[in-house]
Amino acid sequence: YKHIPYERAIKNWRKFKKEYLGEEIKLSYLTQIHSEKVKFVENPGWQGWGDGLITTKELLALTIFVADCTPLIIFDEKGTIVANLHCGWKSVKYRIIENAIERIRMYTREKLLALIGPSSRECCYEVDNEFIEHFKNYLKAFKIRQEKIYFSLIEVIEEILETLGVEIIYKSEICTICTKNFFSYRRTKGKERQISIVYKSI
Repeated sequence: YKHIPYERAIKNWRKFKKEYLGEEIKLSYLTQIHSEKVKFVENPGWQGWGDGLITTKELLALTIFVADCTPLIIFDEKGTIVANLHCGWKSVKYRIIENAIERIRMYTREKLLALIGPSSRECCYEVDNEFIEHFKNYLKAFKIRQEKIYFSLIEVIEEILETLGVEIIYKSEICTICTKNFFSYRRTKGKERQISIVYKSI
């Protein structure tokens, strides 16, 4: 894996930053590896290898790239802390959400909220029989249609969040696989990615 994004991604990134964020916002990002690793960050730039970023610092944007995996943002009611997670099935299985909330609870006991962004959904996320073993404790997340198995990762994510005491969950209904104006690795096998950004304002 390279921690330098593709040339076109860099160009789009700079354009997005200039038009929507401004010079005062500094970006932090990771080399994403479908892991449980969450980094607490205080400075911009490359943060190493992992799949989650957390900060209490104002105007430091936490950046995650996705193309069917679920972008998950978690923050507390008073805006003390914010997290941005890359939740593919492997990261969720390896307990990235639990790891992130454990870190968050070191800084705040306030009510937590979560935002679940566009990602692959049950309508299109086809898996095989062997895959069920990875989430055998979440069998309700699997549906069978026309002798094919479909999986709802966000159902698993929601259940984990609720178990961990996240009281308010906002959820996008968009499936990136069948919504053509979103990038989807499953649909095109391409290198393009959506970008999920969150930061604390002053």
